[in-house]
Amino acid sequence: MTTDERGFFKVLVVVILLVICIAAGVFFFNKTKPAVNLQPNPQVNRTGSTKAKVVYGGLNGKWAGPWTNSLGEHGTDTLDITDTATGFFQGMWAGNIPVMGQWLTENSLKFTGKTDTRDYLVQGNLQGDTLILSYTAKRLNTSGTYTGEEKLTRVKP
Repeated sequence: MTTDERGFFKVLVVVILLVICIAAGVFFFNKTKPAVNLQPNPQVNRTGSTKAKVVYGGLNGKWAGPWTNSLGEHGTDTLDITDTATGFFQGMWAGNIPVMGQWLTENSLKFTGKTDTRDYLVQGNLQGDTLILSYTAKRLNTSGTYTGEEKLTRVKP
């Protein structure tokens, strides 16, 4: 086999491999993708049964309880929630902070809220009629952040 023939076969092998790779890519990227359910998981209602029953809407009502933050401040807070029974909820936190959130798992949730001076990111865990919240507050009018925690109990369904 001459040098020209070897060169031709090398080019031919490269072209064949390139065609195979292109065909595989077209096949892979044109496949129908399965639908993805982006709905968050609901909470679990554990009342009246030893078996957990999945339901939405369990966050509805008014909650109140003590809070503390990393600045050494403390007080009493409220959270008034309308759970939309779809895995999402909205409400009013501290009487003047509109919040929107969603269930992450059967008993954990997250929500956000914003005022003119603060942006809040809140993670929560529902344990029966107790809602434990941990939040980060980002200052919008100056620099810096701080964290806080609160333990709320349901005061009105």
